[in-house]
Amino acid sequence: MHPRTAGKFIEIAGERFLVKGTSYGTFAPSDANGHFPPLERVRADFALMARSGFNTVRTYTVPSLALLDEAAHHCLRIMTALPWS
Repeated sequence: MHPRTAGKFIEIAGERFLVKGTSYGTFAPSDANGHFPPLERVRADFALMARSGFNTVRTYTVPSLALLDEAAHHCLRIMTALPWS
């Protein structure tokens, strides 16, 4: 289900979604992973975030599909910023 606005709130499947989030990045760019650490590190970080009670991760650069898949695996939602000058 996709989030939608309901007044000043966010809802997912008709239920109020309370954002419990943290930021992730910005990291130095690499050829293999863009602006993120290796996927093994992302996997460990996301597991820790989920265990700590977070449900949302804010990134400052566009994540790869592999990173989005890893977030979904840990039931984390991603709020992505678009880099822009």
